[in-house]
Amino acid sequence: MAAIPATFKAYEYQHFGDFLEQIKFNPAAEQKLVQPNEVKIKIFSASLNPIDYKIGLYASMILSTMASPEHPYRVGHDLSGKVVEVGSDVKDYKVGDEVFAMPWFDATGTFAEYINVDTKRVAHKPSNMTFNEAAGVPLAGQTSWQALVTYGKLQKGQRVLILGGSSGTGLFAIQIAKALGAEV
Repeated sequence: MAAIPATFKAYEYQHFGDFLEQIKFNPAAEQKLVQPNEVKIKIFSASLNPIDYKIGLYASMILSTMASPEHPYRVGHDLSGKVVEVGSDVKDYKVGDEVFAMPWFDATGTFAEYINVDTKRVAHKPSNMTFNEAAGVPLAGQTSWQALVTYGKLQKGQRVLILGGSSGTGLFAIQIAKALGAEV
């Protein structure tokens, strides 16, 4: 595998506000050291979610940090790619593994070439999915699971109405509900 460069390309907020006005391209973002529970992923594909372009408007309400040129906030919540480095405590992943992930909100940055992600937020990419397909799974899939299972406590035989069934989240919700044996 090729050496990991010291810098990489990334999109980031240096100031929060309107997405199109504030999003900036950084051609030389610095690599962070991989923590013991993290993997460094070379990103092959990332998906765009509403939160990715709305975060700049609402960041002060939901984030404990503010963006600045010295401490930019990297954009993007979903990704797929290959593991290029593993932390000292990582057991389930190795260099070369194909993965998809959703970093936690204070560690986003999937619109970039590289990212470090806690392994609790990473999964092996199914071999029958492309990198582009896998990058669209994490946020929409987790949102649907949480709504139906974690909070909704959906059970086999129950009926559920899924509004917005043609959206990314809706498509996952329909599949999850059907897999659980619910009537959609």
